[in-house]
Amino acid sequence: MKRWVGFFFAVGSYGAYLGFYAWFVLALTGLFPTWSLDAPRSGTTQSTGLALLLNLGLILLFSSHHSLLARMFAKRWLKQWFPPQLERSLYVLCSSLALGVLLWAWQPMPQTLWSFSGVGYWTLLGGSALGWGIAALSTFQIDHFEMFGLRQGWDYAQQRETEPSTFTLTWLYRVCRHPMMLGMLLAFWLTPVMTAGRLLLVVTFSLYIVVGIQWEERGLEAELGEEYEAYKKKVPQLLPFPRP
Repeated sequence: MKRWVGFFFAVGSYGAYLGFYAWFVLALTGLFPTWSLDAPRSGTTQSTGLALLLNLGLILLFSSHHSLLARMFAKRWLKQWFPPQLERSLYVLCSSLALGVLLWAWQPMPQTLWSFSGVGYWTLLGGSALGWGIAALSTFQIDHFEMFGLRQGWDYAQQRETEPSTFTLTWLYRVCRHPMMLGMLLAFWLTPVMTAGRLLLVVTFSLYIVVGIQWEERGLEAELGEEYEAYKKKVPQLLPFPRP
């Protein structure tokens, strides 16, 4: 029974990720005004300066938590209290809840910086949708179910060890080493309407992505060694331009 509870915990964590990720997409695209990042809601401040400080605090809360739980010392500490095979699901759940807190407590900063209409609107919206699609598709180019803890949860219920994934190159990962992050950046910046609040989130999240890539690559180099070094020489990091 304990092991099946662990599996349903993994499924619930994945469901929380899907829900809060969908909310994040709707909040940034602004397709539905009530879900937009700039939608007025009760309890928001009218002071731009205070809104800026509160929003920076929410971003710091999300990014610090998101980074700390991914570090080895945090994983070692969690193993004392949590089954190793459910560690990924716990990370997914905590990250999803942190994103939910950010979206729920976000202070609107609706000052418009740019706004396109007509062909420009649909072109940029299509580019943003392409970015979200690339980000989602790239998770299936690796092991989507392992990435979000479902495979580990199922193995935990079946009382067997999870075999580590092998390093393989699928087509998106032959174009650049971090297609998921490339897709996120495209989705962030190719927006037909940019407000001060969205710009704050987009800039800080973009910086977080750039810094996070460096940390991730260090971990991959330590784990894979010469195999990843050879991969780095052949495939660009983020911008999918061919090497000379």
